[in-house]
Amino acid sequence: MSGPHRLQRAVTPLLLCSCMLLSQACASPPAAGPAHLAVMIEFASPTDGAKPALLASLVDRTGAAVHYRAAVSPNRHAYRLDCAAGDPDCRHALSRLATDPRIRSISVDRLRTPNQDIR
Repeated sequence: MSGPHRLQRAVTPLLLCSCMLLSQACASPPAAGPAHLAVMIEFASPTDGAKPALLASLVDRTGAAVHYRAAVSPNRHAYRLDCAAGDPDCRHALSRLATDPRIRSISVDRLRTPNQDIR
């Protein structure tokens, strides 16, 4: 048996094992992180949706980070909720937000399906 052939027979199993190990590492699910949810909030009266005091009260009520995105009208504003990893659909945050008496309705912004009113 010649030298290059012997080397190939020795290296091939090592390469195969390396490829198998690397493919398993790539197939692992990503680590759980916060869930992000875009919502439209309609307030009962005209509201400054970016007001720091309002954002702080929404954070206190939901237990999630609340980021102001844009105003749609004086009463309707777009936000992003960053919910805890244990609340992947942000259900707990949305249910707590729905109890806020200042809020008339909450719509989840789904890009491929129609919006669904939460309240």
